[in-house]
Amino acid sequence: MAVVNVVAPNGGESYQPGDTVQVVWTSTGASTAADLTLHPVTEAQEEFAGSNSGEINDYSTLSVAIEVPTDGIISDLEVGIRLDHTYTNDLQIVLRHPGGMGITLVNGEGGSGNNFGSGATDCSGNFTIFDDDAAALIVAGSAPFEGRHQPENLLSAFDGLSMRGTWQLEITDSFLWDEGALHCVTLSAATQGQSLAIGVNSLYPWAIDGSVANGNYLLEVASGGGTDLSDASFALADPPPPTTTTTTTTTTPPTTTTSPPTTTTLAPIFDASDNFPTSPVNEYVANSGYYEDEWSGLLDAAAYLEQTPEQLQTMSVGVIAFLMALSGPDQPIWSIGSPPDVNGGHVVQSHYFDADGTQNSLENVAAATNLNGAQTQKFATSVLIFLIMLSQLQEG
Repeated sequence: MAVVNVVAPNGGESYQPGDTVQVVWTSTGASTAADLTLHPVTEAQEEFAGSNSGEINDYSTLSVAIEVPTDGIISDLEVGIRLDHTYTNDLQIVLRHPGGMGITLVNGEGGSGNNFGSGATDCSGNFTIFDDDAAALIVAGSAPFEGRHQPENLLSAFDGLSMRGTWQLEITDSFLWDEGALHCVTLSAATQGQSLAIGVNSLYPWAIDGSVANGNYLLEVASGGGTDLSDASFALADPPPPTTTTTTTTTTPPTTTTSPPTTTTLAPIFDASDNFPTSPVNEYVANSGYYEDEWSGLLDAAAYLEQTPEQLQTMSVGVIAFLMALSGPDQPIWSIGSPPDVNGGHVVQSHYFDADGTQNSLENVAAATNLNGAQTQKFATSVLIFLIMLSQLQEG
């Protein structure tokens, strides 16, 4: 299979009708002929500048809503983050689709280093960009992770889903002492595209004639079984209107306009790791830490069931709750020995919702085992991992 690399346009350019763009790429295949596709890009951002910065506090989760009002099926997704924090190893960052599925972008990386991105503490700063096609891995990077990095879990898991709705960026600080603030998050979603040319060679002259709507686009080049997208979006726009100079003397009374203050509300999510809420909430989270010898088993089990680690934890709680329900309503406290140690360095956060009954499952298992939320989650997951290992031994 050929290895394809888009050279131009590769992001940041702006074109208008009448321009001719040289579309350039390289390919290791026997044939350099390629099919070109344009993918429209929808971009959304949330900025928290100055005193409105989103605070990232110890032992809590900051959840930021990102509204995407546009319909379309996702074919590529990127996330940009600019935040300050004095110990990036404390942080887990998850992007959650409006349908509920979450992808961990980064978890416990960077050691004692500072920040994601650099420069201005608003959306004009230099970002950390999570991009599946990036050459640099976030797990091999170092703070402030400026530029493009491949996330811990690929964003392609969202491909084929609708981009419309309210996304959530969830930043969890699982340790004491160091804190920080989120300044800006951007979401860039490319949808299924339109053909630009078929069977053409590099240095293809694309004459922009107005037949493609104004907007932001990614270019896809497919050749010899390989494909590549431009690193970032480029813009198609009409030329600015001609400048007309006139001399007019007009006397008008001064106008005073008062704009109402803008308030950004961050959706609260209860952390049920140590205790459960005393009043109903729509959603809460539980954080369980795994040590190195446990982490590989968790990843293997999640891969076996084609789940993320976060999904595996929620599934495990549901399985144990189901088994306990089969025992009847008069079941005694389950004796499990010492509570599981949840302080490992690989912290996995799972979400539990009132609407789908997962909160009820976690609380029932916790009551039966006399454990808190984090311990219950890890206990249930350990049981399911053990059952999967037995199944794999029988298959082998």
